[in-house]
Amino acid sequence: MFKFYKELLGQRLMMRDGVNPEVIQTENQLSVEQPLKMCAPFFDHDIKEAKAMFSIPNIKSPGPGGYNGGFYKAT
Repeated sequence: MFKFYKELLGQRLMMRDGVNPEVIQTENQLSVEQPLKMCAPFFDHDIKEAKAMFSIPNIKSPGPGGYNGGFYKAT
């Protein structure tokens, strides 16, 4: 798996700019409760209620891993 992603992404280091404090102060920010909710445990019924995964047709073209929507729904 490591070799696959190494060839896919390469090894070049990319320098990134620092965070602009003005953007943090003026843009929308998460409340204290929102990140806690995202880290909360979830269950099978939560996934089915979201319907995003189950709205994908079973015979849709497979993704990079070679699996289609039907595989993910079954597992």
